[in-house]
Amino acid sequence: MPAVGFGEVPGKHTPDGPLGAPPAAEDGPVYDDAGTGGEEGLAHKEGDYRGIQRDPGPERLRLRELAASLDPQTRRHILDLGLAPGWRCLEVGAAEGSMSVWLASQVGEKGHVVAADLDLRFLAELDLPNLEVRGLDIRRDELERAAFDLAYCRTLLLHLPDPTEALRKLANALCPGGWLLVEEPDMCVFTAADPDHPRAEFFERFHRDIYQHFRTVKLMDTHFARTLPVLFAKLGLEDLRYQASARWLRGGSLEVQSPLRSLTILSPPLLEAGVVTQAEIDEVVALYANSDFAFLSGLQVVACGRKPGGSALGDQVRR
Repeated sequence: MPAVGFGEVPGKHTPDGPLGAPPAAEDGPVYDDAGTGGEEGLAHKEGDYRGIQRDPGPERLRLRELAASLDPQTRRHILDLGLAPGWRCLEVGAAEGSMSVWLASQVGEKGHVVAADLDLRFLAELDLPNLEVRGLDIRRDELERAAFDLAYCRTLLLHLPDPTEALRKLANALCPGGWLLVEEPDMCVFTAADPDHPRAEFFERFHRDIYQHFRTVKLMDTHFARTLPVLFAKLGLEDLRYQASARWLRGGSLEVQSPLRSLTILSPPLLEAGVVTQAEIDEVVALYANSDFAFLSGLQVVACGRKPGGSALGDQVRR
């Protein structure tokens, strides 16, 4: 996965591996006003998340394909934070549960994982002694404070009308020394690997137009991810780290199935709005299937930070 950019904010730096215990009587700061709230009228998402309305068969397959493409990177980022036995972890927007199941395998019997989502169709069957499935609407529901060593979400905030409020809740859910990790896609990178390919300009314009349309009609905020470093800097967290990377995909490969399925799902509203034609969709689908065509797909922005006042709990403090 080619790195597009990486930055780390100077400050207190913790080594890799399990972190020490927080002070027993200290909950750390509470971010009632993190200074990240958007101004009225500037939200680029309206209405409910539509995934819960989709047929469960295709939707589960879409989520599995997305997890297969993103989970390896996510696991690396979490391991870099020092994930250890005994950690208490929260995943909001757990989808079909692949990351929560993996977290449960890492934290062991003394750890605990909460897999939270608005849509529980694909989580209800999970049955692990250290994994709790929880129905949660992050837009309206509160989280317990100072309870988790890791709070994590992926491809969630761009679907929320007030993502900054969700970030506040996640930050408040951290125990002192706990980590907040967020991964969000920014649709600014959909470009042909070969700039001289005869359909390169068309391919790039097609994706630029559809993602700008989604943002304009407030279906999702396709530009939200690029704001994560600014928002994290206002949350009062330490050890801030940021990274952005794009995937290099070849047409006809298994990795192309995820963007292809998303395009299939999103085509009807695009056609209805006149953003693209069926002929243009068919041509992009053909490019996705063409092994002679390669492209950079999306920009995955990762942001993480640690709550001050202590260190994340490991197994050594839960014996």
